[in-house]
Amino acid sequence: MKQSKAIVFDIDGVLAAFEISFCEKFGYLNRDYTNLAERYPEQYDLVAEFIESHHTYEDLEPIFGGFVLLGTAKEKGYKIILMTSRTFGTKEVTAQW
Repeated sequence: MKQSKAIVFDIDGVLAAFEISFCEKFGYLNRDYTNLAERYPEQYDLVAEFIESHHTYEDLEPIFGGFVLLGTAKEKGYKIILMTSRTFGTKEVTAQW
């Protein structure tokens, strides 16, 4: 049986510049915190609203290096799997992006 090769790409931070968009809205402090709500606990509601809004993801800039790597993997015959932790409410905009 032939094994197929696959590679998984996270969307935000690898293919889409979510971090830049987030920092432009909330600032560049506490970037060592991976949990965005922990970076700005006093703005938890605004952070949650930002993360859950489909508008946040509509116009994210692509990350050039991520797309180069994705294209190289595709050329080498890898099955491409896209992964995200975005909320279900962003499914349509994610697919369009």
